[in-house]
Amino acid sequence: MRLTNTNKLILCCAFALTVTAPQILAATDVSVEELLELDLRQLLEVEVTLASRKKESQFEVASAIYTITNEDIKRSGLTRIPELLRMVPGLHVGKIDNNTWAISSRNDMDRFSGTMLVMMDGRVLYNNLFSGVQWDVQNTYIDDIERIEVIRGPGATLWGANAVDGVINIITKKSIDTQGAEAYAGAGTGEFKYEAGFRVGAQLADKTHARIYAKGFKTGTGEYVDASESTNNGFFPVGDEANDDGDFQQVGFRSDTAIDANSVFTLQGDIYQGDFNADRITFAGTEANMADTSGYNLLTRWNRQFSDDSNLSVQLYVDHTERVDLVFDDDRTIYDLDVQHYFSLSRQQISWGFGVRRVEDETQKTPTGVLALSPASIHDTVYSLFVQDKIALAKSFALILGAKLEHNDITGEEFQPNVRALWTVSPKTTVWGSVARAVKTPSRVERHGQLVFCDPSMPGCVVDIGDIETKSESMIAAEIGYRHRFSKPVSIDISVFNNDYDNSPTNREDTHGLEFVANYLVSQNWSTEMSYAYHHGKDRDPVTGELITNELIPENSLNLRSMYTINEQWQFDSYLYVVEGFDANSTTTSIPTSARLDLRLGWLPSKHIETSLLLTNVAQDAQGEALERNRVNTGMPSSVYFQLKYIH
Repeated sequence: MRLTNTNKLILCCAFALTVTAPQILAATDVSVEELLELDLRQLLEVEVTLASRKKESQFEVASAIYTITNEDIKRSGLTRIPELLRMVPGLHVGKIDNNTWAISSRNDMDRFSGTMLVMMDGRVLYNNLFSGVQWDVQNTYIDDIERIEVIRGPGATLWGANAVDGVINIITKKSIDTQGAEAYAGAGTGEFKYEAGFRVGAQLADKTHARIYAKGFKTGTGEYVDASESTNNGFFPVGDEANDDGDFQQVGFRSDTAIDANSVFTLQGDIYQGDFNADRITFAGTEANMADTSGYNLLTRWNRQFSDDSNLSVQLYVDHTERVDLVFDDDRTIYDLDVQHYFSLSRQQISWGFGVRRVEDETQKTPTGVLALSPASIHDTVYSLFVQDKIALAKSFALILGAKLEHNDITGEEFQPNVRALWTVSPKTTVWGSVARAVKTPSRVERHGQLVFCDPSMPGCVVDIGDIETKSESMIAAEIGYRHRFSKPVSIDISVFNNDYDNSPTNREDTHGLEFVANYLVSQNWSTEMSYAYHHGKDRDPVTGELITNELIPENSLNLRSMYTINEQWQFDSYLYVVEGFDANSTTTSIPTSARLDLRLGWLPSKHIETSLLLTNVAQDAQGEALERNRVNTGMPSSVYFQLKYIH
């Protein structure tokens, strides 16, 4: 079913019914007078750390920031981290196939957009082979996620290169908050198949708490879609089950030890293995391509609270990943040290720190592949130093100055400063603005890529597609934001931005846009949210030099969300994600406008049992959401997922 105007009207009416039905079916326990007196500071306040590396109110951050809370995660019914990111206003999330996503912020809808930095508990997940994140292997025990903080816009002053258009940090709970035992099992149709996991938390010593977990899943399959919206150029019958299933297993642990009243030592780690199927496009047609993935990580962190105004954190981790498919055998290990110190002086709040990261990468061409790297093995060391100073020039006005200096073995020195201002007009209103510079370092393929068609010793068999002289892409971003809490339980958050790019390998010139979020707390047991984003980009035509529209950015997107707690046992939640279609820089392939509607019914019969029934994409047929040039993209059919959880 394609979305005609009539279909869209019907869908919006259906969603309106889902969010208003609870009000019709049940009377709220809160009177109108009590509703107007609800404290928005208690109901809407969230503490975040991503914007300044210290805890602060999200309402008083000089960045376009959004937080997915643990409650948001539970109420979504979803179990994959990339799917959760659909909630974030202005974040472009599209499935290429059932285990591959294109996710970007204010930029191209691309699997390897390269301009967004992603972390989990401060451990960088960004991979510089193609510049991006391998989302299929980014997993943890989903209930252990405390929150996901997302900054739309630059964050390079604090987090370094590649934090250009966005920064994401997935933050897990402390061990003391996950004591006891729980286990879950789920099964479904369509994109789901089955999943199971457990977690056990215990106190190991007087001041030590720990947890362990294990999880595994096998995904279902998508469907092949028409060549007008995919790279399936007659290779497979439209509507057939696609070759895009996968299976994955992961175990992990975390321990937190209170050394004394002011110091905490954390040790955590994970190990995983997974296989994911896809159809790879070749010169002769297609071939089945299974990616065999594995990896482990181990992280340790020491936090010392000297006083309310002074804190020191030292973090060290190792992260090893391996991925083998028909194209590459990629083996990489990252060693990372990060030290940061926060302290206050009179009217100043100062954060500073330094870091060292070493990446050891060996990427070999497979016998059936044509893409190679020369040299195949490379070691890159990055040294960094940052400082940021928040200066209270007046009681209601603060100026934030910061800069990060990095040195890497690829492009040398990179300087990434920012200037931000925060005006607290009143306890209910804040206005902020910023100007910042950020850089994206070139990927391994951009610098060392080769196409090998035959014996490399034969003339003409090797074509260089990378350039060792490739420099970093840079961006200057200007942003303005406004937040307001109304007297009723309503809040709004608006941001406007303009990004100017230089030395872009994709001829990016600029992007600009607007993002709007409105939250309405109808009652203590019913919350709603609406967000809208407009993004428009311009590229420089490499032939004519003229400015042309960037067709890889969806210009308009709309999210509607309703979470209703019917009573102590029943929950009903609904999510609508509307994304305008885009041409994908192709005269024959375009991604159509989509309107994905997800519905969830939760039943909690006791304090030990939780169940949920999730229906995804219930209003439209399978259709393409995003493209990758060398992979057959698929569509996700309407799917059902049931989960049972036991909590002890």
